[in-house]
Amino acid sequence: MIELSDLLVAYEPGTSNRLPVRRSEVLERLREAGDKRGAKIVEQLPSQNDVLDPVAVDSVLLRAHGELQRLSEEHRHGQRVARLLSPLLRSITEWTPGEPLWVVDIGCGLGYVIRYLAASRSFGRDVELVGVDQNAALIAEARRLAADERLRCRFVVAVLGVRPQLAERFVQMLGSDSARWTVMS
Repeated sequence: MIELSDLLVAYEPGTSNRLPVRRSEVLERLREAGDKRGAKIVEQLPSQNDVLDPVAVDSVLLRAHGELQRLSEEHRHGQRVARLLSPLLRSITEWTPGEPLWVVDIGCGLGYVIRYLAASRSFGRDVELVGVDQNAALIAEARRLAADERLRCRFVVAVLGVRPQLAERFVQMLGSDSARWTVMS
């Protein structure tokens, strides 16, 4: 299954520079996959010379991620992640006492789960909470929301593979819906 948001935004390999995305190419991929609803959304997005308007794309992504946050709240996704990671973090702390720990949400969007973990203080002050996403508009909104909520967490714009200093510290990866959760020590 193709995720629409992955088709609407592209980045230059090795950098965080956003590349133009051709509407015709996105429509072709969606139609090949049989995604009529996604194709209809893309048809309605403004473009110039077949290149999708990045401001309009970001607007759609912000609205979609707002709805994803609402669903995450409704289904108590933050609580489930906290329960899932708590025993793992306790074990890592026992194995490596005194070492700093990070919980990193790769593909965090608006950072709902990281913000939930920060607000609930699920792991204490010794665990750094970091959200990473390739979309600067989503990260800007995540930062704004975290600042409004006065939370101890941070959000970073990064294309997966561009920030090797994060990858060097991966200890364990766990699947959680569409996001990958990484506990770093």
